[in-house]
Amino acid sequence: MSNGKKLAVESDILFTLDTKIKGKDFLYQVEHLHASYPDGQVSDNLILKKVSKDNDANYKPETINMAYYDNMKPEQHEEFKKKVKEYASEAYNRMEKDMEPVYQENMKNLRSLSFK
Repeated sequence: MSNGKKLAVESDILFTLDTKIKGKDFLYQVEHLHASYPDGQVSDNLILKKVSKDNDANYKPETINMAYYDNMKPEQHEEFKKKVKEYASEAYNRMEKDMEPVYQENMKNLRSLSFK
């Protein structure tokens, strides 16, 4: 016998960061998925992923990191917030690495400028 409740899933993007890899535009995203199950259980997933900004059909979003919290207790909220910051920091580190070739090319072009 069903009580009429259904699985409910909410998705929120908590953080985004633009990057460029080999001339293509990407985003690093920290996403929070919250699921409420018919039996009253809840789960929260935190996901760091890289997605194409160009809507490239050949590119599948890449999951970089993921954390699960089943029936998160109030005392776990601080841990959850720290994990969001950790994933955002990881996105910044990856973006810096991604953008290094772009920076080097820009510096090369700047050094080769001549004024008459």
